[in-house]
Amino acid sequence: MRRRNYLSMLATGLVGYAGERVQQTTQTKCTNESTGLPTNCRTETPTTKATTSSSQPSTERTTTETGTPGTTLAIASTEYIEAEGEFSTTAGVWVNVVNGTDFPYRYVELTASFRDAQDTIITSGYDNMIALPSGGTWRTFLSHFEPDAVESAAVEITDSMRGQPLPTAEDLGLTLENVRLTETGPTVVGRVTNTTGGPLSYLEAVVRFRDQRYIYDGAFTNISSFAAGDTWRFELSYTSLAPEQPTISDYDLRFST
Repeated sequence: MRRRNYLSMLATGLVGYAGERVQQTTQTKCTNESTGLPTNCRTETPTTKATTSSSQPSTERTTTETGTPGTTLAIASTEYIEAEGEFSTTAGVWVNVVNGTDFPYRYVELTASFRDAQDTIITSGYDNMIALPSGGTWRTFLSHFEPDAVESAAVEITDSMRGQPLPTAEDLGLTLENVRLTETGPTVVGRVTNTTGGPLSYLEAVVRFRDQRYIYDGAFTNISSFAAGDTWRFELSYTSLAPEQPTISDYDLRFST
């Protein structure tokens, strides 16, 4: 197994690692000083590939610690991975975003730009999180399909919005039953009955998956023309292109109309 630790990001400081790559790191602030609100947060690491050769499948990593985000919404750490399989290579970056503020975020958006040796963006990745609570850490994998060409990566928070999380079924007057997390997927399955006393023109179920440390990407599904007294069976599965799948052990289920 070969490892490349080169993508090192900090909001207020840097922890570098001298591995198989020559490393340089630049950084920008992630918070507007006048308003205290987060703004575009971008950190980029140009790299020079080391010469290696191997006929065995391998995983190459780049880990960046950004320290404690403090009282901001910030990228806390990144880990770049190239995992060589039998027929293809999975490449991308794990990103940890910490909400170090005292209020929840209703929406957070991340964008990754992957560049070649000429500093040209050749591909990008994008993801968003619906509801990141105060003190929570969102962990997501932004992938690309150009492992031979990519020489550097930059990840930034490109949009965010404060706000309370979506309501629960109980908040909306709905009744849940037989909701459970299955190992297949993993998937949250369950049934919800419209006990609001009237029809709903639209209902959306949204889930966020968790393990013991992180909040991962979620899933959503919806139904239209949900009559009073009707019951809807829903399934929401976790999906990711990451070469190493997290051990999902919990979830947070919400609804919107």
